[in-house]
Amino acid sequence: MQLTFAFFAGLSSTGALALVVPNSTALALAMSNSTALTPAGPNSTALALVMPNSTAVAPAESNSTALALVMLNSTAVAPAVPSSTVMALVMPNSTTLGFPGLNHVQSRNAKAAIDQVRAEALNRQACLAVISTALQESELQIYANPVVPASMNYPHDKVGGDQDSIGMFQQRAEFYSDVATDMSAAGSTRLFLADMKGIAGWQTMEVSALCQAVQKAQAGNLYGQRIPLAEQVCSAAGF
Repeated sequence: MQLTFAFFAGLSSTGALALVVPNSTALALAMSNSTALTPAGPNSTALALVMPNSTAVAPAESNSTALALVMLNSTAVAPAVPSSTVMALVMPNSTTLGFPGLNHVQSRNAKAAIDQVRAEALNRQACLAVISTALQESELQIYANPVVPASMNYPHDKVGGDQDSIGMFQQRAEFYSDVATDMSAAGSTRLFLADMKGIAGWQTMEVSALCQAVQKAQAGNLYGQRIPLAEQVCSAAGF
């Protein structure tokens, strides 16, 4: 049985707490006026390295790794569900939320999308539809496309070539002509939600059917395989 516990707190620290169970490693290093919390489940590693005036929470469930590295005046939350790895690397004066099962880029885009869902006062159903669709269409990444030259001028995570589809939801520029909006995680989510709210009974539809209806996709059954991860992400976001 291996049990590793590390606890370091600087002067005037709010606290550093490392909670571990057998065969796990938890490290909580907190500088002045900061908080580090690292509960580690079985066979897992949880690390939180925190600079002054900052907060890091890195809970790791079984067989997982959670890492939160936080600079000055920042906050990181990096929850890792079983058999996953989540890393939150945060620059000064910023906040990063690492979602279960997602990398940093995906978490950034998911947060922007979820913030838009919340800004429109929508519910878990909307969150599930947004995240499931974005996972299936782009793995929650923003795609530029040389067929739409203007899209190459905006920040993007990948380059694709499916007709004139761009952005996180692979929206067709022919129909969604505001490229700036298409290439924004929040903006493209707003377009998706507008289409979704135009579907009668969307609130009670089966999620994969709702995704298919919004995207007008032929292979709508593919969205269903993304729902389990979307459920974890939306739950972590408080939906």
